[in-house]
Amino acid sequence: MNMKNTYLATQARLRICNTVRRSYFFWLWLSVACTDQTALSYQLAGSLVPALETSIKDTTQHRFIAYEKNHLFLPQKNTLKPFYAALDTLKYTQHGQVNIVHFGDSHIQADYFTGQIRKRFHQQADWGNGGRGYLFPCGLITRTYDPSTIVLKKYGRWEGCRNIETKKRCSWGLAGMVATTYDVEASFDIKPKAIGTTYLTDRVRLYYPTDQASLFNPRIWDGYGFLPPHRIFKDGYAEFILTQPTHQVGISFQKNRLSQDHFTFQGVALASKQSGVVYHSVGVNGAKVTSFLGSTQLATHIKSLQPNLVIISLGTNDCYKINFNTQHFKASYQQLIQQVRRTCPKAAILLTTPGDTYLRDYRYNPHTLKVNNILYELARQYNLAVWDLYQVMGGYSSIGKWQAARLAAKDRVHFSKTGYEIQGDLFYEALLEAYKAH
Repeated sequence: MNMKNTYLATQARLRICNTVRRSYFFWLWLSVACTDQTALSYQLAGSLVPALETSIKDTTQHRFIAYEKNHLFLPQKNTLKPFYAALDTLKYTQHGQVNIVHFGDSHIQADYFTGQIRKRFHQQADWGNGGRGYLFPCGLITRTYDPSTIVLKKYGRWEGCRNIETKKRCSWGLAGMVATTYDVEASFDIKPKAIGTTYLTDRVRLYYPTDQASLFNPRIWDGYGFLPPHRIFKDGYAEFILTQPTHQVGISFQKNRLSQDHFTFQGVALASKQSGVVYHSVGVNGAKVTSFLGSTQLATHIKSLQPNLVIISLGTNDCYKINFNTQHFKASYQQLIQQVRRTCPKAAILLTTPGDTYLRDYRYNPHTLKVNNILYELARQYNLAVWDLYQVMGGYSSIGKWQAARLAAKDRVHFSKTGYEIQGDLFYEALLEAYKAH
């Protein structure tokens, strides 16, 4: 009888312990779930329904990302007012276009980061798809790579020049690159690509030194025939009106005079009559702020795109050195901001900070935070917005966690395709959160 009572008492104690244990793990799970849900509710504050799946996945898988810091810094309430006004007009009238011009370094050239932002805009009915926009097919130049969002086929011999080549003086524009051919038979085809998005082009702007009589005459093949320029602008581009909207355009040349011996290509804008957002983006691998200060046609090219918002992503290469001169960097960036502001006085300007990186001697870069502080100083001085990738990544040494999660490359400077796409989602959500709050 005693043994039976002991057995029953033991079983009762075990049931109580199991109940307590389950209760403990329940409350532990609930506290974690609530914490995740708080971060998630912030992460999705400016999101739209199609992004829910991606955002939930990112939040649960990458706890080192500081989602709670994913806000735009706006020194004044009217910092992005011109951009907000353009978005309002597009949203409520469904007419017109909103132009965003984004230029920078290698993080922009590959177009994974900017391509994701563009896709998010174009997949949302409120904003619409206004066309692929300004780009440079970098594959025309050796030793570099095309944006991931185009397919390029080139024919004939081409040679290139980039604004990071300080010993050269080429007629660089917004793209920071030029491609030159001395072969009148040379040509190239461009086809935009993006998963879940279709880009139809019915107008083409070809950028080149239109004041030079020695250049071949450009023409466009739209699938129906060769088209000459509809209009040539003294600002350095020609506009072509296509017979029908097309997925792919071909660019070739004619020689009508003996003095015509080459063609210098500076960039192309694939445009559409459709209302919507147009997200123009170009980048140069290795570019610094001074690289774009050396682009003599930068201002005229940006002006031709009539931007409502200009985004600048520079600074990674500027501070990727042991001896980083903060005063020189600030003065150069200030000069670049002034140039953009003079060129497009009605456009809003947004700066993105560099992310956390390694330095050459395989330690974390202490200069990145110095760059960020300078960008905040300039933002307050000139009333610019800032998106702080450095803090959103997780701050100092966070690049190691991104690399361990296969979101960053082995050099711990660049990112994987998925890493860039996550950044694109974060940027888009921060931008839309600020827009909804205005």
